[in-house]
Amino acid sequence: MGPRAAPFDGSGLFHVPVPHVGNQNVSTEEADAVERVVATLTRDGASWTDAEGERHPLTLEDILIVAPYNAHVAELSQRPPGMRVGTVDKFQG
Repeated sequence: MGPRAAPFDGSGLFHVPVPHVGNQNVSTEEADAVERVVATLTRDGASWTDAEGERHPLTLEDILIVAPYNAHVAELSQRPPGMRVGTVDKFQG
């Protein structure tokens, strides 16, 4: 059996299921999951490669979190300082 890949190894989209019931505009369960994903992505040694092939450490400034509702943005904004969080409208304008 070979080495196990990191949970977000490579590029593209990754599905992270989050079980919850009854949440409409905000979900602490989803916010907790986002916080765990960001912690995983920014841990020591995580990096990204730019168009010129140079590797850089992955930081909070490299991650953009898009949430569907302002209430969810507010919940996520209380998480680790420095996370860039907003709705689609915020990032389009």
